[in-house]
Amino acid sequence: MVTALLQNKRVLPVFVGVLAFAAAAFVVTFLGGGTTELLYAFGAGAVVTGVLVGVYLLGSRLGHPHSHAVAESAVVLGVLYLGLLVHRLLTEYGTFSTGEALFGIGGGLLLLLLFVGGLSLVGRATAPG
Repeated sequence: MVTALLQNKRVLPVFVGVLAFAAAAFVVTFLGGGTTELLYAFGAGAVVTGVLVGVYLLGSRLGHPHSHAVAESAVVLGVLYLGLLVHRLLTEYGTFSTGEALFGIGGGLLLLLLFVGGLSLVGRATAPG
């Protein structure tokens, strides 16, 4: 019965959301965080969820297969994690301020997007047909 309930496309996202909400609350509470940290965790979770769902829906809308849309979301999750890790490393010992670190990370992402865009233009220009 539980398996049939979780196969329902309306129940599964709610179940996963409640599970993620409870897991975040447990981790913050277990690590000794207060209300402020709990709100930060819920806010960050909402932002990351919005980004991942948005990327998945955009990929699906553009006609990508389900597996490709999921993979695109996974890549975006990895980029978000890497950006947060770089930010933490740059600001941990006072080497850079938060603004400087975010400016540098944003500049790096912009250069990466320009590079990928340039590669796609070269690919289209040299494609046969």
